[in-house]
Amino acid sequence: MMHANHIRAYAKALGILAKTDKLDAKVIYDYAMTVSLEAASTKNENQDISDLLNRRDQLIDMRIEESNRLETMTNKAIIKSLKAHIKWIEKQVEKIEAELSEYVQHKHSVKFLYELYSSVPGVGLITAMRLISDLPELLTHTDKQLAALIGIAPMNKDSGKMRGNRRIVAGRAKIRRVLYLATISAIKFNPLIKTFYTKLKRKGKPGKVAIIAGSRKLLMVLRSIAQRGTPWVPIMSEYCRHS
Repeated sequence: MMHANHIRAYAKALGILAKTDKLDAKVIYDYAMTVSLEAASTKNENQDISDLLNRRDQLIDMRIEESNRLETMTNKAIIKSLKAHIKWIEKQVEKIEAELSEYVQHKHSVKFLYELYSSVPGVGLITAMRLISDLPELLTHTDKQLAALIGIAPMNKDSGKMRGNRRIVAGRAKIRRVLYLATISAIKFNPLIKTFYTKLKRKGKPGKVAIIAGSRKLLMVLRSIAQRGTPWVPIMSEYCRHS
């Protein structure tokens, strides 16, 4: 998969500043040949799941907005309207989650992966389904490739003797978001992630940095069980600790 920013940077490196459809097509072709890219299918076999999850995200955002309005509103009629709308939104979210659960039961390939991913403490329905629909690379890619793909791989920012702070950039925001939330849950309920996070905190790492590092560890666990085809069990924590 080609990243638009990479292609544009490639064009600038060649001194190509103009932008036309014909020129863009040539730059894309030259870039693909230079880095030996292979064509990849853009078809999402679980697009229905992705659509349901996207709609759920929209509803959650709407609920937050309405709840924020409710906190500052004094008009009784509007308060009543806001509360009714929030209640409607919550029912719609419940319906979507019910549909996702139904989807698990009626599609064997989805059920298999769902049972694998949800076997990991901290990973629930929404995280598992988002991984299934939007991160099929869990079945094929390495830990480093996946971390970079999602945008949780720390990138160097060094120059000469100066060593800048490592930062995460770009990546699939929706996957990163659910993985971050799953990590927060895993810190409470998953012994492996909890121990890993606690060690980082004791070393003085900021909370958010430790959570993102925990996300990479959780991703490693998920990649392992996906490619092995076996559910998470405590003994796997030893494997992941040394891999």
